[in-house]
Amino acid sequence: MTYRLVAKGTIEEKVMELKEKKAALFSSVVDDDAMFSSSLTAEDVRSLLA
Repeated sequence: MTYRLVAKGTIEEKVMELKEKKAALFSSVVDDDAMFSSSLTAEDVRSLLA
């Protein structure tokens, strides 16, 4: 088992938060092999590609 320690208020913390947000957005868009099961906004696309 591996643990990842991330100090509060660091760049690494922000990167981990961004990774979680992108994963959640991706999961909400791609659901059970049904691409784009919900409508995407321009901001959603920018978030995924940023």
